[in-house]
Amino acid sequence: MPKVWVVRADSGKLMSEFDSGGFASIGFDMDDLTDAKTLEAVRKAYDRVHPGQFPPAAGNVSGQIHAFMNEIAAGDFIVTPDRDPSVIRYGEVADSQAYFEEPSKEHRHGNRRRVAWHKDCILRARLPDGERKSLRNRRTVFLLSEDRDAFLELPAIGQPCNASFAGDPTQVRILESIHQKNPGFFELLIAELLKAMGCTDLSVSGGPGDQGIDVSAELQIPFADRVVMHVQAKRYGPGRDVDMRVVNKLKHSLPEGGRGLVITTSDFKTRVRQRAAEEAPNVFLINGPELAQEMLEHWDDLPQYFRDQLEPVPTDPR
Repeated sequence: MPKVWVVRADSGKLMSEFDSGGFASIGFDMDDLTDAKTLEAVRKAYDRVHPGQFPPAAGNVSGQIHAFMNEIAAGDFIVTPDRDPSVIRYGEVADSQAYFEEPSKEHRHGNRRRVAWHKDCILRARLPDGERKSLRNRRTVFLLSEDRDAFLELPAIGQPCNASFAGDPTQVRILESIHQKNPGFFELLIAELLKAMGCTDLSVSGGPGDQGIDVSAELQIPFADRVVMHVQAKRYGPGRDVDMRVVNKLKHSLPEGGRGLVITTSDFKTRVRQRAAEEAPNVFLINGPELAQEMLEHWDDLPQYFRDQLEPVPTDPR
């Protein structure tokens, strides 16, 4: 069964060389290893280049080199982190034989595997928790999945490498402007938007130790009591969706009788809205397009400073 392997590209710095050359490679300062067909042979070659290294460390690295040279097979997939930490590149190994090419100024690693790289990407934030945790492994080469076909069924696979925010062009432009600012700006903007929508007694408390509440505000409901709203603001980039943990954290931070809002520039993971309605009915969810639309509808009521920071918008946003 074809597998999925991680082969790092020096924190993504080599990915453009991998892509343009149609290969993946490893370094470790090793010479031609194409005749080293066993783990023992790889270990001997490694010890010649790195004599006196702590044996467990040498064994660990030798195992990674052996996996790259001899265990990765044709039809397996290699995934490689890109310079952009939100995306991961992936490609299919073209044949079962590693090859060696003399290092050059264009590429400094000689031991290589031929790879047909896909032009789309994997969105890291949409991977299941298990795969995301596995990717934190700092080894250069390791097995990510025993089942390539099951891995390729994940919705995170085959996404645009340059992910954009959801929404119509005007909404996207506003969300992109927000994302270029710092989190403090976003929290203040949310407070001003709530004020424009009729809330009073606003308090901004975002930052370390905020216990899941960034903004608090009161809303007077006609013919009823005031409702205290507590907001968790998530200025996430496209493809980084909010999960249920954020909703639960806010739910457990709410005082008795309080209502919660999770507001994000991105979106919510699959089933989060359904689960929130069932498990946290006093917490309401606002995604990027909904946020942008509310801003457009209350544009004239926002302070001039924030409008200047988020220009350009239509002359008649309503």
